[in-house]
Amino acid sequence: MSSASFYIIRHAETIWNAQRRLQGRIDIELSETGIEQCLARRPDALKIEPDVICCSPLIRAKRSAELLFDVPETDFVIEPLFTERSFGRYEGWINSDVGPGILHRTNPLFDGEESYEVAERFRRGLEKQAELHPGQKIAVVSHGASILLFFRSISDRYGDYRLYPIANCSIHLVKYDAGRFSEPEEIL
Repeated sequence: MSSASFYIIRHAETIWNAQRRLQGRIDIELSETGIEQCLARRPDALKIEPDVICCSPLIRAKRSAELLFDVPETDFVIEPLFTERSFGRYEGWINSDVGPGILHRTNPLFDGEESYEVAERFRRGLEKQAELHPGQKIAVVSHGASILLFFRSISDRYGDYRLYPIANCSIHLVKYDAGRFSEPEEIL
């Protein structure tokens, strides 16, 4: 089994983040605030000195990776397994308009991904990158819901997202060794 150190980064703010809208797979650009967030966090991101930079195929993640690491898109790996959770027909809705239990298959109208499916997909993406780049430092630029659901699958601490939110441009270290993931640790 391979080992790797993952620096998991949530993309910077978009206008829809500021409006508290479910983005899901809708491709939304960074806002001016998001660009400023990336530039402010760039020194911290560059301290990581990753061997590999991976990111979701969505523009908000790709643009964040470019700005955080000061590299063109051609210098990183686009990994679909790191894309955001599909919220199905609820994409674009204001978070507060989506009540408890709406984003689950127990709701006959829900046509998105279940939480466990997102966590498993994200896990497969990390394991794939660990196999491709054993022993290396890997930066992963992804999305809030996908990161949170993966963290919940490996740590009890992230059960209440209000206590441990995944902020835009936050950086968490997760180590992988012998098929096991460490507790996520917010760094920098």
